[in-house]
Amino acid sequence: MITIFSVSVTKRIYENEKLIGKSLDSYKIGIITDLDLKSKLQTQKHTWVSYYNRGRLKRNLNGTYSVNWDFEIPLYGYLSEFDRGMELSELINWNGMLLAFDDRTGIAYDIRTDQPMPKYFLTTGAGNKPKSFKSEWATIKDDVLYVGSLGKEFTEDGEIVDYDHCYVKKIFKNGEIEHEDWTDKYNIIRAATNSRYPGYQIQEAVGWSAKYNRWYFIPRRVSQGPYDEQKDELRGSNKIISVNSKFQDLHIQEIGERDPKKGCSSFKFIPGRPDEMVLLKTIEVNGKSSSYISVINYIENKILLPDTLINSKKYEGIEFLD
Repeated sequence: MITIFSVSVTKRIYENEKLIGKSLDSYKIGIITDLDLKSKLQTQKHTWVSYYNRGRLKRNLNGTYSVNWDFEIPLYGYLSEFDRGMELSELINWNGMLLAFDDRTGIAYDIRTDQPMPKYFLTTGAGNKPKSFKSEWATIKDDVLYVGSLGKEFTEDGEIVDYDHCYVKKIFKNGEIEHEDWTDKYNIIRAATNSRYPGYQIQEAVGWSAKYNRWYFIPRRVSQGPYDEQKDELRGSNKIISVNSKFQDLHIQEIGERDPKKGCSSFKFIPGRPDEMVLLKTIEVNGKSSSYISVINYIENKILLPDTLINSKKYEGIEFLD
């Protein structure tokens, strides 16, 4: 059944934490950039950079939210694939680490200090190819870290080449990694918006709700037509799609008014308030980018913080910090 309704630097990091403070209604947050080709430094050889921005999300007495940014630091990396690296596309606390995922090299970095430390290397598809996994989203279910990609088949000239971006990696606390083919699961989500092949969805924001035992998908892009790089920039989506653990009982809702330029690149449930989400949205049009933060109550279908401009960098991962 488908229901549709509207709706050193390290020292400086810890010193600045004191300025943010702790409160039930004040949350420390971090966001991370994926600057694509701009990640490569022109002033230093074999070096790539991502920017880590920290701030505070405050819940007001009337239930709305406000946000303030504290400081931003560069994180440098020296590993690449085809001269690309440090294109960090997701951020999550797990197993005592703050992991950021490079969607070019397949490396998951622990960024708790100013020097990102590689912790996992994810290979594409079933894990049996010498190519990196394009990590785009991460969430925790039953103490296991799930890491996913775009959720669509890879095509060239309109022809399907492979389904490597439809795999999901399950990382266990002992370091074991399993590779699951989610093609059928993604197709269930895509069917809800009539976007199965040759149409598509681009998934960069997926999360598991322990309260409702449901998967939540917020596609960045939705299209009933085939992929076109130029047209894709204006196929932003405002839909949330959720299913239970068996990928049944599907529900669709909308997040405010659709802006075709904007799409969700990451979200997290707000600690202690599992009916509320903080969303990170991005725009990429004609080579220019910008990022926005917002908060919604997805159960009551309320916008608690309208899309608020962060800056002109492209942020693709958000997380609550201890």
